[in-house]
Amino acid sequence: MDGSNSQNPAPQRVTLAKGAHRWSFSCEAGDEAHLMGAVQTLATEGAGDFDWLDAAVVSHQLARGLTSGLHTFSNSNSHL
Repeated sequence: MDGSNSQNPAPQRVTLAKGAHRWSFSCEAGDEAHLMGAVQTLATEGAGDFDWLDAAVVSHQLARGLTSGLHTFSNSNSHL
């Protein structure tokens, strides 16, 4: 092993700022569905002015992070 962190990918992180409010979300790789459940609850309850548009932005940013991770994985295994 070369000591890289390929076995334990960095947690996914998304931060949303809206007016005076700021929400930060993070989850371990593979736990994105749990995070999105929490985001859905926030949107449903309207907690701190967090609405469905905000939930969609968080979902989109989370998906972008997963996609970039897939590109990294794909490029690192291009010899396969």
